[in-house]
Parts: sequence; C-alpha cells; structure tokens
Amino acid sequence: MPSTVALSTGISDIVYVAGEAGSCVKPVVEPSQSLKISIYESTVVSVVNLDFVGCGAPSAKLPSYMKDAGVVPGTCGGTDGGVFYVNEVLSLNSVVVRGGSASKGGIAYVGDEGRLSVIASSLLQGKAVEGAAIYIAPGGALQLDRALVAENTGGTEAVNFAAGATTSSAASLIQNTTMHANEGYAL
Repeated sequence: MPSTVALSTGISDIVYVAGEAGSCVKPVVEPSQSLKISIYESTVVSVVNLDFVGCGAPSAKLPSYMKDAGVVPGTCGGTDGGVFYVNEVLSLNSVVVRGGSASKGGIAYVGDEGRLSVIASSLLQGKAVEGAAIYIAPGGALQLDRALVAENTGGTEAVNFAAGATTSSAASLIQNTTMHANEGYAL
C-alpha cells in the first residue's frame, strides 16, 4: 500500500529550475539547502507551496522575486515530461509550475502506472507536441482540482489523454479547474 513520505527542509522559499535535456530538477538555493528525493518503492510524494521553473519559461513572465533572485530558465530537450515524469504517485498542492518542454507532457508526463494529483495549483507556459501541459499514458490517472492550466503551447490540446487512457481502470477527475489561453483544445 502506498505511503506518504513526510519531508521537512526548514526552508521557506525554494525555487527550482528544470535542467537541460530533460535532466532532473536543480535547486536555485545554496547546495546545503537542496532537497533530493529518490524513490525505490511504491510511495506517494507530496510537494506543497513550491514554485518550479521549467526550461523555456518566458523570463518576462516570471514574478519579480524570481527575477530578483536571478532565475534564468534552462534550455529544453526532453522527450517525456518537461518538469515531472510520474510513474508512481505525485501530489502537487499549492504549487506553481512555469515552463517545461518535451515531446509529450510539456510540464508533466504521467506514465501507465502513474497518478498525478494537482490541487490548488497552476500549470503555466508548458510546451509539447502532445499534451502541452500534461500527457496521460494509458493506465495513468489525473486529478485536477481548483487548478489553473494556462498559456500552454505547441500541442493540439493542453491536457492529452492518450488513446485508451480514459478507458483504463484508473479513474481521472477534473473539477473546479480553469483552462485559459492554451493553444488548441483544453482536453
């Protein structure tokens, strides 16, 4: 049975920038303050109250506190999931993700055993050919609740449920969510 991993860093403000060529997310804080999560068994990872900047995020649209910190989005080049590749369970709560670029899932790729929960969060300015913000593979599941999915480009839809994804045993739920100014269809 999946369990929640409690994490405490003692850091109140962390900004993460996705690295080059689809590499892991790199901290913009001092190395002594960085947070590394390695998962080797079925588990649930929760991320709360953090801002992520993926590659390709428009610098002009970053908030002033990020500009003041010298945040510069990296270059892009990943294939699946510009910021997150989910093949277990990931919960994003009160999180803002700006940018991210990949062939599938500009911000997040949800694999065939993945479950992504996005609650009271914003997914902004992702870019992908399939699923400008999120790509859900067959068997994957998505929960969007009180979310904003906006300004995602490059695909024919902001959220792409791959063929068969909606007929799998995994239930997806989208409620109280705003999809705004995305290229193409919402779903």
